[in-house]
Amino acid sequence: MSGQGQTKLSSLRHVTFLGGGAMGNALAEGLVTSGVLPKGCRISISDPYTQPAAAKKHPNCVTAMTDNIKAIESSDLIFLCVKPNLIVPVMKQVAPHLKGSELIVSIAAGVQLSVVESILQKKQKVLRLMPNIPALVHCMAGGICAGKHATTEDVQFI
Repeated sequence: MSGQGQTKLSSLRHVTFLGGGAMGNALAEGLVTSGVLPKGCRISISDPYTQPAAAKKHPNCVTAMTDNIKAIESSDLIFLCVKPNLIVPVMKQVAPHLKGSELIVSIAAGVQLSVVESILQKKQKVLRLMPNIPALVHCMAGGICAGKHATTEDVQFI
């Protein structure tokens, strides 16, 4: 990770995962177990349908929620881990509540960055990450691309 990526990482206070399915849980658990997050950084996983496994396994550092709006409050980094057919409704729900400084990372297969960016009301930094099955055992290699307002540093950070 680059020097700027390290600086950005050390300033994280709150990471949110919207969607608590297999991939969202794998990414959240990977952050917890890797030890890369700064002390005191909170992780929230919002899912209205299920109790996320990462919250059950790591109750001291991962909070399960059912309200996406509350989940994104004070978030620095937001992972969109919902099914592709839910990206638009979830983004329309949370977009009015974003500050504009959050980095948004979508893992929704087949959903172009332009779709996510078109819903946002601010010039938001958006990345698209294509994780793969090894993420479930914390050995992921994934493709990543940047939206209109994301920087090389944002890509390196993720």
